[in-house]
Order: sequence, then C-alpha cells, then structure tokens
Amino acid sequence: MPSDLVLWTEKHFPSSFEQFVGNPELSKTVQRWAMDWSQGKHGKPLLLHGAPGVGKTCIALLTAKLMDWSLFELNASDFRTKDLIERLAGSAAHNASFDGRLRLILLDEVDGLQGTVDRGGAAAINEIIQSAQNPVILTANDVFGEQKLQTIRTHCTVLEFRKPNYLSVAKFLRIVCEKEGIDFDQ
Repeated sequence: MPSDLVLWTEKHFPSSFEQFVGNPELSKTVQRWAMDWSQGKHGKPLLLHGAPGVGKTCIALLTAKLMDWSLFELNASDFRTKDLIERLAGSAAHNASFDGRLRLILLDEVDGLQGTVDRGGAAAINEIIQSAQNPVILTANDVFGEQKLQTIRTHCTVLEFRKPNYLSVAKFLRIVCEKEGIDFDQ
C-alpha cells in the first residue's frame, strides 16, 4: 500500500518502547512485565486505566508487536455475556497460538461492562485472568467507578496512564510534520 494511503496512526506507530510518547515509567514497567513473560515468569495481568487517548491500547499493541506475540483483541464492552467472553477470550487465554508463540490477550474497555447490560461478563473476565496461560492486558477509562471491577482489580497489576506532557506531544508532532514535509508554526 502506498505510504500516502496509510493512516498516520499506523505510519507513525512507535517501533520501540522508547518511542512511546508519554508515561515513560509505565512503558518501562510494561516492558519488564513482557520480558518476564517471555522468560517463562508468568506475571499478573496488567490493568491499564486512564483517560481516552493516553496510550493504553497503543502500549498493548506495541508490546505484542515487539515481543513477537500473536494478538487476541476483544472489546469487552461489545461482548458482555459470560458465554461469549469465555468462548472467545477463554480459549485464547489458555491455548498457545497455532505457531506456538505466546498470545497477548487484550481485553479493551473492560469498564464498558458497567450497569445492567453486563450479563456475567465481569465474572467471566475474572475467571480468565486468574487462570490464563498467556499474558493478559486489560484497559479501562475508569476502574474505580464500577463495583464489578473490584475483583478484577485485585487480580491485576493496576497502572494509571496520565495524559502525556504537552511538550512530549509537541516534540512528536514536530517529528511527524518534518517526516511528512508539512510546514508548521513552532
């Protein structure tokens, strides 16, 4: 595909943990967690939370890419029933990928299970994260606003992502503009 047809989010996606913009200390924590998994040290699932757009899903996708893990991604707010979550994510969490690599289980937007529309989804996720044989990352905007997530929190390493420093964002945007040949006002 010609590079001018590629979305910038893909074209300028980080190629290393060091290129991840914002929350550098959390990036290092995620990297150490992933290295432990690759060395056979099964760590607790990571529960990444923070405002939309702070890089939670990005760091999960980057981790899978850099560790050469296959990826199973499920937006939990789209699949709220116990049966669906167990059938889809449960199988992925307990089995190796077809080629024998580790598989990162990414359960995105788990706080979307809130309210009466959750039909056992939170319980299914809790069962999966306690017995997974593959690394698991969960993301959420607010992990403290919903009682159903309390049990999930206790079985995870909870990491709060904050909005990136505006100077870091400006530096990254400057690099993108220069690569794209775009004139910009400092």
